Amino acid sequence: MNDNIVDVDNWMKFEEELVELNAFHLNEGVRLEAIERAQAGENEDFYVIALDERNNDKKYWFHFSFWDSEDDEGEKILVYDGYTTDE
Repeated sequence: MNDNIVDVDNWMKFEEELVELNAFHLNEGVRLEAIERAQAGENEDFYVIALDERNNDKKYWFHFSFWDSEDDEGEKILVYDGYTTDE
């Protein structure tokens, strides 16, 4: 797969939602897993599941997608699409 994915394209939206959820401590682990899965050739749409032990083991499904950029570099763009919870 492509090694050009270095971060989540809209990372600020992702971080803002984590702050609203009082779950910012999940940031690094979720972002790294999303990047690794995209680079490994994961499906174009996938979820990273995170268990928040600081918040009564609440479970989050963070949705990501990636696609080819419009330039000629062959780069992939990884985008955070939103989340769902177990509530």
